[in-house]
Amino acid sequence: GHAPQNGNGASALPSTPVNGDAANGSEDTRLLLRLIEGDPEHDKRMLYDVRSILMDYRGECEVTLEIATAGHIVEMEWPAVRVVAGNELIDRLNNEVLKSSGKARLVTAATP
Repeated sequence: GHAPQNGNGASALPSTPVNGDAANGSEDTRLLLRLIEGDPEHDKRMLYDVRSILMDYRGECEVTLEIATAGHIVEMEWPAVRVVAGNELIDRLNNEVLKSSGKARLVTAATP
C-alpha cells in the first residue's frame, strides 16, 4: 500500500550545485544514513524503499549506513550503491521513507 508518487517530486528546478566546488569535491561527500532499529519487518521494508530511491540517484558518492540499536551504533558500508549525494536525495529519503525512524545527511570529508 504505497502512497501515489507524483512524478519527480515537487522540485521542477534544475539541480545546480550550491557552491562552485561541489563538482570537484563530490568524491569527498558521502551519504550517511542513520536508521533507528525497530520492528524487523518495518526495517526491512524501509531499507528496501531507501534502496529504490538510491537507485534513482546513482553516482560517485559512497553510502554509509548506521543502525542505531539498543544503546550502540552499528556502522556498515553499502558498497553496492554509489549515489549523487545532494539535497534532493536527502529530502526524499527523510520525507518519504525515514521520517521519524532515521535521518539521512551529507557528510563532507575535509579536504587538505
